[in-house]
Amino acid sequence: GSQPLSLADIDLKDTPILPDGDLTISITLTDATGNTSSAATDTSLELDTISPTAALSFQIGSDSVSHVKDGDTVKITATLSEDIEDTPVLQIASSGSNTVSASNMTKGHPDEYTFDWTVGAATPDGNGATSFVLSLGVDAADNPIIGVPTAGSSIVVDNTPPGNQNAVFGANEAAKGGVSVDITTSAGTGGFASDDVWLVKDDISPVNESALSVGGNKVTTVAGDDTTITSPTVEGDYHLYIVDDAGNISSASTA
Repeated sequence: GSQPLSLADIDLKDTPILPDGDLTISITLTDATGNTSSAATDTSLELDTISPTAALSFQIGSDSVSHVKDGDTVKITATLSEDIEDTPVLQIASSGSNTVSASNMTKGHPDEYTFDWTVGAATPDGNGATSFVLSLGVDAADNPIIGVPTAGSSIVVDNTPPGNQNAVFGANEAAKGGVSVDITTSAGTGGFASDDVWLVKDDISPVNESALSVGGNKVTTVAGDDTTITSPTVEGDYHLYIVDDAGNISSASTA
């Protein structure tokens, strides 16, 4: 006689001598009297003991960011090392300066998920790293996601505006439009080379990213390691501002 034989209860993951990949299973049966069947083979089995991993990246709009501030909406993208199953849904959580309870991510592709994070006020002093972990996602072989991302495991929350604007531009100066005006670098006065330095006409309000659309007529900009800034072409009074990586803007320079 004959009956079906199931391998469902055999856990090949506990067999360390078997390598990951396609396996050929060969089975022979021997009855109580010693009669042995011919071998039955199956080449459709794949052994997978490797858990998926993910790298995180952070964007505001189309810009990649490493520093963020209170109120920013940040798209977090998890790029996975392999496709994962739709259920259970991949989740993300954070700790540190911002806490996010475990939340479902949105599937864009079996190996790419996203999450929109609205940055809150960091604690306890307005600055600090926020660290992210992943959970629940599994691959086709039921291997669970590795929780700690391989890249992008944390991002800096910075809610403190720069305060070195007077050190960068410390004295009143008169200049015609379109000429170089000497300044001290932000990087050399407590800031960073990655800062932006803005020279803005006083009638522009509020001073924020939208002010840059005015262009060189009323606003000019340089990097934090520059020693000169070009004067705008429209006559009037101007003050200097420092903008850090997170987009925090200093108050106006005294000069």
